[in-house]
Amino acid sequence: MMIKYFKIFVLIIFQISLIQSKAFALNKDDCRSSSFYIKNINVDFTKKSIIEARSLAEQKARLIALNRLLRRLTLKNKNLIFKKSKILQLVDFLKINNEANSNTRYIANFDVCFNRDLVIKFFHKNKLQYAESYKEPISVLPIFKGPRGFILWDKKDAWYSLWKDKLGLIDGLVKLKLAKGNLYLNRKITSSIISNYDEEMIKKLVANENTKSVLFVIAEPDIQNDGKKYLRTYTKLFNS
Repeated sequence: MMIKYFKIFVLIIFQISLIQSKAFALNKDDCRSSSFYIKNINVDFTKKSIIEARSLAEQKARLIALNRLLRRLTLKNKNLIFKKSKILQLVDFLKINNEANSNTRYIANFDVCFNRDLVIKFFHKNKLQYAESYKEPISVLPIFKGPRGFILWDKKDAWYSLWKDKLGLIDGLVKLKLAKGNLYLNRKITSSIISNYDEEMIKKLVANENTKSVLFVIAEPDIQNDGKKYLRTYTKLFNS
């Protein structure tokens, strides 16, 4: 059995032979505008040569970054076709967070900094409406209204879990974070507090989350006249 595992280990080493390396860290401030800085792009290419694999990986990283930038800054995306040379012109630099390679395979994680002035010219040329200023962070409190009342901060609750998983994937100008509460708030914020939108408790919640506003995202089952079940959702936004 030990020989079997040893052979598997040797095979992995010789076939992949990945060489790990780390790039010198660049500060986020090296990119002049954080709105135009796209982070954490993973690429993985295997080609006949490492040079070709790395070149294609960098091209792919720039394209992924540009699409994320459009989703972040523009109000409505058009079906735009990007030429490699055009994308290259819009990028100030690539930051390599980490990389690994064999003779034919290249794996890396990139950050991409775009040139703000050139990107805005690109937006104007393509008649894209855009915004570029980050807004104050907002805390999000998922609340499920079931037969027994409101459910919140329950890790087993599907509505809470959904928001917890998806909030980390949102890459927009409005930073949303899950409201975590504390022992006191978790006990005190009850159905009556939510129904009456108790001002004192909401202020305490906002202060605890270290934001200037909190968003209640409420979901409740709803049976329509056709007998089918639907999920009715609505929101309430409160400032400090």
